[in-house]
Amino acid sequence: MGPDVFEKFLITLDFHESKLLLAPLPKRPGPTDDDEDLQDRYVAPELQSFTKFYRFGDVIVVPVVVSDKTTGNFILDTGAFLNPISTKLASKVTKGKAESVWPGIKVILQFAKMRIESNVLPLVSMDRISSQGATEIAGFIGIRILAQTKMTIDYRDGLVNLEAYVSKKARE
Repeated sequence: MGPDVFEKFLITLDFHESKLLLAPLPKRPGPTDDDEDLQDRYVAPELQSFTKFYRFGDVIVVPVVVSDKTTGNFILDTGAFLNPISTKLASKVTKGKAESVWPGIKVILQFAKMRIESNVLPLVSMDRISSQGATEIAGFIGIRILAQTKMTIDYRDGLVNLEAYVSKKARE
């Protein structure tokens, strides 16, 4: 199953609870003869805190600010174990020539109201990550980062929300 099925629901991936939750989407305002007709993106009042994303088939792409210096388009990918970043983008945020693997190098990724330091996670660079038509993909946000969140997706309107889990120690 993919977005063609899931675009009829508000999907929540609760990684800590290992649950996939489906909820109804917010109703669009005004009369609609057929919900299947193409319509402009609608951001319901209860989804105002969500981030807009681009969709290429079943791929979700979000803009990511890297180390407060530059921006690139990253794919949110629960199937990716590592968090690759393009060498081109990496060279803009590191001192010297970008290497293929940087253990312990601190890079800050900001996306969908999240701010994550990569010195906790291995960051791998590649000459060319991917392209979706004319859109250059600068990296992936993989499962090692996404598993630290509860992710809610509205495929119909291209919206995503990520909530960081707070550890029990941090709450005390």
